[in-house]
Parts: sequence; structure tokens; C-alpha cells
Amino acid sequence: MLVRPKIKLFDYGNVIPPLSLGYLATALEKAGHEVMILDQPSIDMSSAGFVQALLDYQPQYVGVSVLTPEFDNAVADTKLIRTTLPHCVIMWGGPHVSAVPDCIISLPVDVAIIGEGEETIIDVVSGNDFIKISGIAYKDHNDLVYTSKRAPPQELDLLGSPAYHLLPMDKYKYYQRGWEDRLFFNMMTSRGCCFGCTFCCSAVSGNKVRFRSIKHIVDEIEWLYEQYDVTAISFVDDLFTINLERIKEFHDEMVNRGLNKKIIWSCNARVDNMTDKMLMYMKHAGCMKISFGVESGDPIVLTKIKKHITVEQVKNAFKLARKEGIETLGFFMIGLPGETKDSIKQSIELAKQINPDFISVTVLTPLPGSPVWEENKDKLSTDWSRYKFTAFDEKPVLQLGEVTVDELPGELKHFYRSFYYRPRYVLSRLMKIRSIGDLVFYIKKALAVSKYWRG
Repeated sequence: MLVRPKIKLFDYGNVIPPLSLGYLATALEKAGHEVMILDQPSIDMSSAGFVQALLDYQPQYVGVSVLTPEFDNAVADTKLIRTTLPHCVIMWGGPHVSAVPDCIISLPVDVAIIGEGEETIIDVVSGNDFIKISGIAYKDHNDLVYTSKRAPPQELDLLGSPAYHLLPMDKYKYYQRGWEDRLFFNMMTSRGCCFGCTFCCSAVSGNKVRFRSIKHIVDEIEWLYEQYDVTAISFVDDLFTINLERIKEFHDEMVNRGLNKKIIWSCNARVDNMTDKMLMYMKHAGCMKISFGVESGDPIVLTKIKKHITVEQVKNAFKLARKEGIETLGFFMIGLPGETKDSIKQSIELAKQINPDFISVTVLTPLPGSPVWEENKDKLSTDWSRYKFTAFDEKPVLQLGEVTVDELPGELKHFYRSFYYRPRYVLSRLMKIRSIGDLVFYIKKALAVSKYWRG
């Protein structure tokens, strides 16, 4: 059984599929194992329901996916697993465990899977001696034993596609205007990232980039459309728009199959390689929204976090996307190294100037395995419940700039209010309303999310 821990979803928020568990399940099934995926957030599972699922399925092995902000939920689920099934082998994997495998030492966890786990998990569940399996850490009495490092898979096409048949496909939704009534799924087209932003953790996939072939990607999109009527895709890797040639190849494949008329999609992108031509291909291939990582409006801060972009590139990317009629979201971050109160003002002013359709603002969270965490780990708390990206009413875990941890929650709320409460922004939303359904959507969305940053 592969388990996604219970997490608290934001009201009227998105329900995102657990891609990593889907890929692990595919690898296990190919190796002849019977697998169940329990995606608890998507089905709003209770603790009693979780225990009953364990009793009904009686797994010999249970794998739990662990992200740092979900650590406490993973611990609670793991304790339930151990109490319910005392003799099963409990495996932890994911970014948090890959960065700090020793987190399992005091927990009822038998083995930590480090890095990409498709090959490693097969060795574990096949009953091999742990000492002979590369890519893990396991407990031997009170000690933690690390085995040799395992190289990640290089040919991503050979991994196949996630085990969609084991997921509650009808539960995945993206609550945005034009998307909310469509079946939706995430996809990754690459693994690894060659950019060294100091706030990012590369503990799982590393900094060597590997790509899926365009044909393999579009084959999967076509299959999702035909089998499940999925008509909305979100590409979640950072390097989807790595170069024009790849985007053109994707465009040609989508157009040749007629999928550009059936599928809408979104992606993450960097601002430093956007061109008119690339955006034209993206729009014609079905792109409806691009999320750009801006982070800060202060050039000094951008240099400190090794973002390797300029403010002018930010302005140009949003201008070009707007010209092409593609919706945009700008990711911003506060609490960054060297940041001042004036830096935050510059970020707010930049957000207003580029005027994306939406913004997402977070407080810097020093994720284990990221450079900023490595530089500060001796003074950081290991109370993982404090590692929240949206600390509206809680103190962030670390102060790296002028703004204190007591002030950052207020600055976070102020950033959102300064952007969304502008008459210009409200008018722009009103002008996009084409039906009563659109109006109802915006009212519900505003009431749901604005309560986090009011006051």
C-alpha cells in the first residue's frame, strides 16, 4: 500500500494527484506486485477509514510519501499503521526523507528510500537484505545504516505512466475560472533542475536534468483524454519551457493529433527565455495559463537567492504572455536573505506593474536539502510543524532579512491585500465575467481565500 498522508486542504482549493506514488505503483506492478494507492486528501478519509483500509487490505509493505510541511501528518499515519499492522514493513520516501533520512530513527519506520524510488522500492519489497540495497537508510537496533547511493533512472520514458487505474481520477480538480468543471491531472515532463535557486531542494532528483520524449508525453495526454475524459493538464516541472525547439515539437505533436482543440493546459516557466514565438506556439497548442517564478522585485535579493533573472526579464515575460492572451500567475516570496522592508515594497510594486491575473506569495521556508537550509541548519528548529509556506498567523521558522519573524505574517497579508484590493484589479476581473457562473465562481473563490489574509 502506498499512502499519501492526510493534509488540510485550503477551502475551495485544488485537489492535486500524487504523481510520485503513481510512478512507484507502476514500477511495482511491472515487477509483479499487487499495489493499492491510498490518496487520503482526495477522498477526505477519516482516521477510522484509514485504519479500516489497512485491515481490509492487509499490506505486507506500506510506503508513506513525506513532504516537510506534511511531516506531522505522516507521523500520525505511521503510528496508526504500526499499531494496526505490527508486522508490516513501513517505508518512508519523498523530499523530506531524502534530505534528512535520520528523521526515521525515533519513529516506527523501518526504511527510508532516498532519491527517486522506482527501482529501489522493488528491491525493498522483494525481500532483499537491506544492506544489499543501494539508495536506502535503515535501522539496525538503535543505529541508522546508510547503503551506497543509487543513480536515478536516466530513460524516463521507460518508467511508463503513473498507475491512473489506482487513483480516484474523478476527484482531481483545479479550481480556476474555465478549469473548474474539467477533469484535471498533473504531469511531469522532466526530472532534475540545473538552476541553483537557494530556496529549492534537489534531494530527490538532483541537478542533472532528464527529459521525457515529446511523443511519450503527448501519447499520455491522448490516453488520458480517451480513457478518462481528462481535458485539463498542469505541467508541474520547472523546465517545461527550457527551449524553443522542445516547445515547437510539443506544439506540432498536439496540433497533428487535434489535441490542441480538446485539451487546455498550464505550466511553470522561467521569465528569462520567453519569446513571442515560444508563446505563440504554446497558445496554439492549448496553453491557458503560465506560472512564473518572480520571487522578488529587488535585484539585490534576486542575486542573493541565485535566481539568475532580472526585473526587466520579469516585465517582458508578463507583457508577452498578456499579448498572446495567456493568463499568468506570479510566484513571490518574502523573508528572503538580505531582504529589507523596502525590498518587499519593491516586490509589491513590481506585482502591480506586471499585473498578473493571480499571485501566490509565500514566506521563505528553509526546506531540508536546500542551500538556505544547509547554511542555517545549526540554528534551525526540527519542529517540522513550523515549516509552513503560508504562515498567515504563525511565526516563520527563520529570519534572514531585516523583517522579523513576528512581522512577516503581517507583511504576507499586506502583500495580498495590496495586490487584490486594487480597483484596477477588481475591474479587470469584472470585465472577464461572461456569465452568472463566472460571477458565482469569483465570489466563492474570493470569500474562500481572502479570509486568510484579511485583517
